[in-house]
Amino acid sequence: MRRFQPQLFSSELLSSDRVVEYVCDDETYITQGEQNNNLQQQSTKQEIQPLNCSNPTVNRLSLLPAYPTFDRFGPINRDHLLLANIPSRNLTKEQRQRRTYHSFHQPFTLTDESVHISVRSPFMKIYDELYGDLTKRFQIDNAILDYNYQRLHTCMNIMVQERIRYGLLAMDTIGMKELRIIEHALAMEFYLQIDGELFFMKTCCFRNAQPSLYNHHGIFSIDEPKALYGLEPCKQVTCRFCFPIKDIFIHGRQNQPVVQFSSAQKHRFVNGYEAILNCPTTCTTKNIIYALTCPCGQYDYIGYTSLTLDEQLKYHREHGNRIMHEFILDSKNSTHMQQQTKSQE
Repeated sequence: MRRFQPQLFSSELLSSDRVVEYVCDDETYITQGEQNNNLQQQSTKQEIQPLNCSNPTVNRLSLLPAYPTFDRFGPINRDHLLLANIPSRNLTKEQRQRRTYHSFHQPFTLTDESVHISVRSPFMKIYDELYGDLTKRFQIDNAILDYNYQRLHTCMNIMVQERIRYGLLAMDTIGMKELRIIEHALAMEFYLQIDGELFFMKTCCFRNAQPSLYNHHGIFSIDEPKALYGLEPCKQVTCRFCFPIKDIFIHGRQNQPVVQFSSAQKHRFVNGYEAILNCPTTCTTKNIIYALTCPCGQYDYIGYTSLTLDEQLKYHREHGNRIMHEFILDSKNSTHMQQQTKSQE
């Protein structure tokens, strides 16, 4: 049976292994003619188009962050995409103008008439968390933020419905209403940096990440995005990734680890979408989003957990063994054997 190779990315984390190596190998065989065509396409700066969405009922353009249009909820023109990870020199003329001038109708006007900071209205503090602080950090205006809060709300509802369908959330869960105010702002920070082909959270400042290392203007990349962080070994002798248990007894601590560690990691999913790791991580990092990619290169499994990668993969191994037992022996015989050998999975 073929083993799945763990690919890790959390709200911050992403580790690459053989799948990325396969991609690099494929790129080695590009012909000279293909290279010339690629250079020609870059010189003409054709429109940047997002990947096709695998779900035919969902229009991918309607989910990506964008500049304000008249239709707040419907599909948009590709020129209206925010494209925060695309350097300005790679945009079309219209896309550069939209990024530079921000000439959008402002959805509201707010005036703070507090005479002193100590008596400031609590509504102004909420405004600062949802709008004021983000507009300063990201170098965008209220119109862009307000428009994308609505689009983020749509994405959150889709995600919630998917989790309800799989029994992971209660039936009465209501999208973004379940988030705290501070979590709305953090969700927006993630959302605005999702492009059609790349996720790159260049503004990340948690887990000792340093946004100043990237060349960017607010939310927008100035140079081509690049990976600066990776999955580093924790070097704990009990870690199954750094030192597999059987190899400690047989070969000692110098044996090759089972995870391909790296100081800078960028992962490509089987559909071609890419994500760059945006903060330092180790084997012991918790609260992660991870991907398991089959060695055949055709299937990804994406999950999330509050546990470490090692603890979560232990669950997958046990769950996978149960599935194989039920497939081979049928569920009735498998359950009978489990009850005889152990009390719980």
